[in-house]
Amino acid sequence: MTQVAVGTTPYLNRWLNAEITPILIGGFFEGTEGFEVAKQIYHLRGDRDWIEGVAAVVFPARWRWTVCSPFNQARREGKFVARISGPHEHQGDEGYFGETQIQGQEQSYLDLTLQEVKQLPIWQSTTVHKTPIRLTTTLENRHKALAHHQ
Repeated sequence: MTQVAVGTTPYLNRWLNAEITPILIGGFFEGTEGFEVAKQIYHLRGDRDWIEGVAAVVFPARWRWTVCSPFNQARREGKFVARISGPHEHQGDEGYFGETQIQGQEQSYLDLTLQEVKQLPIWQSTTVHKTPIRLTTTLENRHKALAHHQ
């Protein structure tokens, strides 16, 4: 899904005529599509998500010496920001969307993912005609739905 998210950026940019800022949660991407048109790209990855390491080796656009690749250009320009999201695995109960409680904490892996997404600088308050707009995420809505059904 991460590759899909960043890969759709050029199309969304053109169709919506809007600046697009993908938030990549875990997973991997090859490093050519979407980087040239995204306003900013944030990549959250877990300490225990081994997939990201594979992508950095397999895809030439991710190699640091491929200096002209869209990924490396975005990285140099500060348009690509990678952050460790916590002790997430790639998938499963201890993955980014896992409902399991983190050992020694009072939150689930999903709660931690939401916390990290909310800390990104893109959620600044926006106003239109002096009416505040609260930005919500698909993750928040999913989390509320899951909590409602428990």
